[in-house]
Amino acid sequence: MDSRTVASIVAATGGGSSRVGRGRDLGERAELDSHANVVCLGKHCSVIRRTGVTMKVNAFASEVGPLSNIPVVDAVVVFDCPYTGESYFMLLYNCLYIPSMECHLIPPFILREAGLFVSDTPKIQSPEPDEDTHVIFDHETKMRIHLGLNGIFSYFNCRSIAADEMKNWRKYKVVESTPLGMRWDPYNPVYQEEEEAMLDGRGEVLDKTPDQNDRFNLIEKDDWDQEMELQSCYCDSMSVHEYEGMIAKNFTDVSAMLGSDDVVDARFLDVMDDELKRGVSTIDSCFD
Repeated sequence: MDSRTVASIVAATGGGSSRVGRGRDLGERAELDSHANVVCLGKHCSVIRRTGVTMKVNAFASEVGPLSNIPVVDAVVVFDCPYTGESYFMLLYNCLYIPSMECHLIPPFILREAGLFVSDTPKIQSPEPDEDTHVIFDHETKMRIHLGLNGIFSYFNCRSIAADEMKNWRKYKVVESTPLGMRWDPYNPVYQEEEEAMLDGRGEVLDKTPDQNDRFNLIEKDDWDQEMELQSCYCDSMSVHEYEGMIAKNFTDVSAMLGSDDVVDARFLDVMDDELKRGVSTIDSCFD
């Protein structure tokens, strides 16, 4: 993993002061971090699938030490729009799960790769700010997140899924916020090559847009070693229909565990009463 990503993780776990808001409590949140090259999720999320892959992350300084056995998961964070009152389930694939982190770190690049519109220029720095300035917008669900500032870091408030939402998850809009079914390789040179190909010899922008479907950003499963230094995050390829079926099953399984309003599964109560366990596996479908 890039040392700048590790530095961001250390700051988000409380090991640095650059992520600490001053004067007011910012609450559960996700911050946009262009230094991170994978999505790093903290404790305020709902894990819906564990990939079975764990990663060892080498730190940027020997004094910090390595971060070992970090699980790669698919998870959901909920965004509550303060203007419409509508809640959106933001589905995030192939994320590092680090419960000791106080906030999530999301690279804007990955959001854009998933098809979301991301404007990370603050309204105060825009010459003509409008409703599309400093926002994350999903054209399909019309989710519009107006970003705030934590110092100079763009952020938005989000949370894990509540028990009643888990039981009735189908009535909420789901926003696929990272690329689906990809073996993410942030070091692939194709992105640099495509960016350079957007200019001609005079430095003028060419009238073309790279086709994301043509990118060779898949890596072979055999290249993976559970003890290797993190170079990418992975998920087995599958069709959209297969993945939606799997997500539906995971939500249904957890909903069944919650039972009726009168009878709640003891395993759920055990997790809700245990702060540590709740932080490690908030609403995971793999409770022991």
